[in-house]
Amino acid sequence: MDPKAVTVGADARNPGQLRGTDAGYCVGIVNHHSYADLAACLESVEAQTWPPAAILVMDVDADGEWATSLRAAHPDVIWQGMSNRGYGAAANRLLAEADRICPDAAHMLLLNADIE
Repeated sequence: MDPKAVTVGADARNPGQLRGTDAGYCVGIVNHHSYADLAACLESVEAQTWPPAAILVMDVDADGEWATSLRAAHPDVIWQGMSNRGYGAAANRLLAEADRICPDAAHMLLLNADIE
């Protein structure tokens, strides 16, 4: 699949344009009520000189107020939510979504929200 034909955006229902189509990696972040940490993590990822093709966040048991604020501040991030079935389940969903969105990416950087 041509990566330029793939679209990503604020969430799967509201796609935008794929960022950095020549990027060789996607970033996935598992978040569980660590919104202050997540904000710093997203800023760090977005500041990279070699940007990822996509940034995905799996927001486990999301807090609506925090999630709304962060979505507005980071409109290019792909946001998904799920109930708390453990870190492994969230990581596996991120990996599957990254494979769908960035099929030509050679790597996936999987992060906890407290990583800068």
